[in-house]
Amino acid sequence: IAAHYKNIDLVERTTNPYFPISLREMYAKFSAAMNKHIIYQETWKKIEDDITKKIQNRLEEVHQQVSTLYQWEIFDHIRLCEKVLAVLPDHMKNKLEQEIQWHKRKIEDEIENAAETVLKVLKTRDVNNINAFIQKCTPNQKKKAEEQ
Repeated sequence: IAAHYKNIDLVERTTNPYFPISLREMYAKFSAAMNKHIIYQETWKKIEDDITKKIQNRLEEVHQQVSTLYQWEIFDHIRLCEKVLAVLPDHMKNKLEQEIQWHKRKIEDEIENAAETVLKVLKTRDVNNINAFIQKCTPNQKKKAEEQ
């Protein structure tokens, strides 16, 4: 069972790979057996650690790519992580929900700061300053500047 979940990849996914199998239901079944058999505890721990790590890695990767991805791509990845939460047991859901919200706020702040920087530079109307900025800005800032 753990190997099956280990082979699930969140990269380049748009749909929840853990649906229709509700991990919440699986956890309920496992938890009854976990008290009696250590193998169930170990198996569930592997599944839980794997899913947690995949979501955390996906969020980190998206956060690192915020300057190059389109906003819709960024939020598609975040939505996928949120969809996975829907099938998780409450103890996993609560922990990961906080991480998703933290990354979401940080990403939104970075997007907003990048857009503000572009507007400030463009407001100067100084061609040399604008050209220098375009040479060293992020791809998303360059797109934003070209849109203006």
